[in-house]
Amino acid sequence: MGTGLIMPAWRMTGRAAELAQLDAAIGSGSPGGMMLAGPAGTGNTRLLREVLHRARRAGRDVAQVAATRSAAAIPFGAVSGLLPPGGPAGG
Repeated sequence: MGTGLIMPAWRMTGRAAELAQLDAAIGSGSPGGMMLAGPAGTGNTRLLREVLHRARRAGRDVAQVAATRSAAAIPFGAVSGLLPPGGPAGG
């Protein structure tokens, strides 16, 4: 089964400590979320893709959001795509 990418995924290297922590969170069975943050150009996006892959493989429901300056002025702007149309039930 292909990845849908033109190029195959790059092998994950050099992030063993971070992956161990994230794998433990994925395997805990507890609901919740994760946030990855760091300076640009340090491999955060690649780490995110690896974590999403591992979480899906473990049967977890996943969603990815990104905080942006333009969404900062909107309440819950970064997660607006996950909210039900018309707002939450019951106001």
